[in-house]
Amino acid sequence: MKRLMVIMLAIVMLLPLCACGKKSEAAALLDEMILQLGEISIGSGDDIRGLEEAVDRLDSADRRRLDNLKILEQARDRYDAMCAGQVELQILAIGNVTLDSEDAIKSARSAYNTLDDSAKALVSVLQTLTDAEQALDALKVKSVENAIEGIGVVDYNSGDGIVAARDAYEALEVELQPMVSNKQVLDNAIINYKQAIIDHARGVYDEMDCSESLETISDGLAVLTEDETLNAYMALFEAAAPKLISQLTVLKADNARIDSGNTWTVKDGTKYTDCYVFSASTRKLGIVQLNLDGKYEKFSAVFFPCLAGLDEDDTARLIVYGDGEQVLFDSHEIDRSAEVGMISLNVEGVRVLKIEVTSSNEGWLGGMPYETMCIADAFFWNTLTDSDFDAIH
Repeated sequence: MKRLMVIMLAIVMLLPLCACGKKSEAAALLDEMILQLGEISIGSGDDIRGLEEAVDRLDSADRRRLDNLKILEQARDRYDAMCAGQVELQILAIGNVTLDSEDAIKSARSAYNTLDDSAKALVSVLQTLTDAEQALDALKVKSVENAIEGIGVVDYNSGDGIVAARDAYEALEVELQPMVSNKQVLDNAIINYKQAIIDHARGVYDEMDCSESLETISDGLAVLTEDETLNAYMALFEAAAPKLISQLTVLKADNARIDSGNTWTVKDGTKYTDCYVFSASTRKLGIVQLNLDGKYEKFSAVFFPCLAGLDEDDTARLIVYGDGEQVLFDSHEIDRSAEVGMISLNVEGVRVLKIEVTSSNEGWLGGMPYETMCIADAFFWNTLTDSDFDAIH
């Protein structure tokens, strides 16, 4: 309200509110202030409401003595018509309702709610706003239903679709959630997804791909947060997971080292990295002793001769010993023409495993060993049985 209006209204509040048969000074001042309203605009609301409040404070006799009350009433009518007209334009501007119409609809509803009651009564298109709100609600519900339908047939790859559908449902207003007709489909999908995760993780572990088993369970936990069953599977897989030689305690290493900086290529062009490289000669052996402590059941690796180290007539031999020098594997003599060999051993209960490489190469400078044999993809693991999995449930 204008500063002058505020001052005059304050005076009105302090004056006696009756004048014993004639217009009071308060009424006279109000008449003057009503004339000061001037041209009515959208910004006239506070002035009009202030004057109306002042009029209401007069007694009935004094109100009848006001000369300009009709002017105030007309000002109110013009102001209400302007405000109602603006809101009607906002409502009509909504047009065809889409999910992108939410801001426009909320803005129109907010504008309507801020109107004085007398202006609300003039809004002729309120039903249009109500219809738009209902149409938007229906579109929101349909969007969630579509997201749920988009999950499709549930398998272990359904996580993204389930997350999208669940997020869409949870983002929906609580009062609209009961309108989602296929909510049970989402609930069932979550249950089926969990079982698909478990089935796939077990299947790939049976194929000796524990890393994918762990990744599968991890993906499932990203969707089914803190799920006790999946956490139990994760712990089981982690306990049985393959451990590379480099992850075990080495008790002894002579003329043997992990080569992390080079790539070794065999005859068929296959490339191996992070190989254990053994050097040997007729006088010196390549040896690695590993502490298994009886924790592992299986050992698997590939081995191949170092082509650059062996001459045409040289041979090499790889032997794997268990406790008490028990021979678990023997490659016998191989030369540089040998293909990649496979090692697959049962090492259950073995506490110390020794890998030994010999060579017919005399070496150089008094028997110094040459790089003779490589072991790659060498890891230990434990097998899991149905009883291990069944114990989780």
